[in-house]
Amino acid sequence: MNDRGNQILLTAFFITAVLYAFVMLCWVGAVSVTDPDLWMDLGLWFHAVPCFFLQLLICRAAKRPAIRLIPVFLLAGLVAVFLCALVNAEGLDGLGWGLLLLLCAAPAAGCALAWAVYGVQRLCRSVKR
Repeated sequence: MNDRGNQILLTAFFITAVLYAFVMLCWVGAVSVTDPDLWMDLGLWFHAVPCFFLQLLICRAAKRPAIRLIPVFLLAGLVAVFLCALVNAEGLDGLGWGLLLLLCAAPAAGCALAWAVYGVQRLCRSVKR
């Protein structure tokens, strides 16, 4: 069951990653769409979904706890870099750094939700025994 669940998570990650790539193409204007407001909202928040599937897959498949924290440390590093750049930015450069900092919120939410789901799964598994 565990291998089958991991295969489903990996497939879901790849499907949502491809959808996310399409959403980003719509977001930057490379693909013309009929409702640009919808695609702008999806461009800001949809990347939480692939991050959720990837983090949950890593949590389930990793044997060592330190490996499970790699996406969290990567996101924390990006946030630190963008925050330092935002603080040191002059003029309108702060808008770009602020947008990049805002784009880190959705993957962080996806990772946090994956950790919550993983914790509930482990709790349910330990209660069954």
